[in-house]
Amino acid sequence: MSQCLVVPKQMLESASFWPKLPRTEGVISAAILLPPSEIQELLEVINKNSVFMERKGPDGVEEKPEWQQIISYALIVQGNKFFLYQRGKTATYKEERLRSKISAGVGGHVEPSDASGFTSSLKREIEEEIRLSKNGVEIIVGEAFSKIKIIGLIKDEKDEVGKVHLGLVCLIELTEGVQVTVRSNENLWGQFVTLEEYRKIISLPRYSPEGWTELLIEHIVSPLFENR
Repeated sequence: MSQCLVVPKQMLESASFWPKLPRTEGVISAAILLPPSEIQELLEVINKNSVFMERKGPDGVEEKPEWQQIISYALIVQGNKFFLYQRGKTATYKEERLRSKISAGVGGHVEPSDASGFTSSLKREIEEEIRLSKNGVEIIVGEAFSKIKIIGLIKDEKDEVGKVHLGLVCLIELTEGVQVTVRSNENLWGQFVTLEEYRKIISLPRYSPEGWTELLIEHIVSPLFENR
């Protein structure tokens, strides 16, 4: 079985930022930037109250919204562009609900094997989904960027999957000269795009962005890129 890091929802609901999450007819559907003080509060809630639980099966948290699965969702930026990719669409792609979707977020669950917790998880997920290189030579994640900066969160309860997940939005600024490509066994293609280029891509009938990416672009990427 597979375990992941979870936090009691009631502990998150007690945090000062929770009432700020936009709602539509009482249902949370939000991506928001948070100030450093509220990022710190969020991390303290996670660090003090998190446990590892089974994701699936009779004791799993996939159908228990009282437990929130913490997901890293990294926005990879280079200059005035961000990395965009299309997820795999064959039956072998592990996340069925995300097959063939367009995504601007790289990341996933925190697992017990992630020695340094959240940071280790994100680096592992990045290495699984994309390849980083410089001057034609593949490099390890730690050489591609200096730090991971958490800038906000995503919470979308419009469907059953969203009700059990909370996304930490992480900004990763790549160092100069780093190239990014997708790993062929996971995703179909990937490239850096401007906001205008992103909008042209998703206007095509064959491309559909995942829900979190729609929220990320509208409420976080757009304001971040206004001055780039």
